[in-house]
Amino acid sequence: MKDERLVIVTRFKTLFAELRAEFPSQSKRFWRIIQAATQSMLSKPHPTHPAVVLLASDNSSVTTASCIARRFGSTVARSYVNETHPPTLVDCASFTDRDAGEFKLNLHGALEAQLRRGSKVAVIDNLQMTPGGAIDLFHGYCDNENAPYLEATFVLTLHVNDVVIDEPNDVIVEDFLDRVWGQDVEKENLAALYSRIANNIAFVNAEASDLIATLC
Repeated sequence: MKDERLVIVTRFKTLFAELRAEFPSQSKRFWRIIQAATQSMLSKPHPTHPAVVLLASDNSSVTTASCIARRFGSTVARSYVNETHPPTLVDCASFTDRDAGEFKLNLHGALEAQLRRGSKVAVIDNLQMTPGGAIDLFHGYCDNENAPYLEATFVLTLHVNDVVIDEPNDVIVEDFLDRVWGQDVEKENLAALYSRIANNIAFVNAEASDLIATLC
């Protein structure tokens, strides 16, 4: 098992270096955050919690964030030996015509169908479109030892559409989500959620539009 993990981590490092080269405008801090969060889980024969990274973007970098999320998800999936399951791709914006109950049911169904079949990566776009009444779903999937899929990587994108990100600061994300969900969710429940999904926040810089069009 240790030898298999060594192979997985070695493959991940190689593929991750290729990914970094594709997106030259991202900071060293950005790459350090998403690599550390994921490589730690990949290196363990028996992971104790899933890897969760949150890519935060403003209006200038939202398309870059979605592109990186998909490319990074593919990088992680391809790191596994003989992996045949592509990343599970879910866009929360596609469920916005449902109420919170339906939203949660549809999102859960989309994730569960693929993760149960063996997919080890879920890319969840537009987290901010999730209604407050459905966010406990992420608390479950991104929990620690109680998460249903411990050997999984969740890549979340968050578009803070009314904020300009001048400098990376995790408070930006929590303040934004407080405004989005605060009326529907108790403060202590939000804090519990943030401890699951917002430990590894990476702020996205915009890449050239022609580069994004080529890659994604």
